[in-house]
Amino acid sequence: MMTLCERALIAAAKLMEQVRTSNGWATECGALVRLTPTPVALDASLYCTTTVYESEEALTGVNGPVVRAGGMIQVAQTIVFDTATIAVPGDEGSQHQRIKTDHRKALSTETGGLADATGGIGEIELIGSVLIAEFLASGFLIVRTTIRVHTIERWGNPAIGP
Repeated sequence: MMTLCERALIAAAKLMEQVRTSNGWATECGALVRLTPTPVALDASLYCTTTVYESEEALTGVNGPVVRAGGMIQVAQTIVFDTATIAVPGDEGSQHQRIKTDHRKALSTETGGLADATGGIGEIELIGSVLIAEFLASGFLIVRTTIRVHTIERWGNPAIGP
């Protein structure tokens, strides 16, 4: 059985997979989406690749008798999207803007929540995007977007919501 956090990670990646120019988007962020924190190989064969991974999980409240009595615990899962592509000389600023805009647009669901075929998972909080500038001199553009997914899980069973 998958935990809510694993479901959230997969559902967030699926939102990014829809980002293709053939679907009317400005970028190819969804061309190759991988569920891994392992960086992509930055070489001439690089096509637009997005890695999706959890960077942090925070449990809110005190995990003591009061939380156990209520039977639920709040979880804030931080998910990172790193999109890497070959930089177009002289157009890096526009590339950055298009990628971060497509990230934000894909992650801004109609309900503000994250769901999969099983049902609702949690609420999405958009944290922001940043250009990882140290790779520009090597000819690569990497944009990192961070979200936080807020879920509530049953005490002692992270696979079940309230």
